[in-house]
Amino acid sequence: MDLVFARYSSPFLLMNQMIHCGCFAEFIDEFIADENERRQYDYWVHKVWDMSFDEFKEKNNAVQDSSFISEEEVGATVKESIDLLNNFKPQ
Repeated sequence: MDLVFARYSSPFLLMNQMIHCGCFAEFIDEFIADENERRQYDYWVHKVWDMSFDEFKEKNNAVQDSSFISEEEVGATVKESIDLLNNFKPQ
């Protein structure tokens, strides 16, 4: 909700209207996409100097698309975490 209040001073009327017309999910999806792009832009402005914003977005989206974790990787990570916790002995 903080993001919505940061963009709209009183978002309740807007959100009620989106729910009433049946496009609340679309509104949320677009809102999140805009916020993600704004954050990417802020990061690019302050941290990336060797490529254009479009190149940065392409590279970032390619990394996100290829970074899905398989079930086996999740299971291995959980098992490793459990092993670490089981072997933990506070001093």
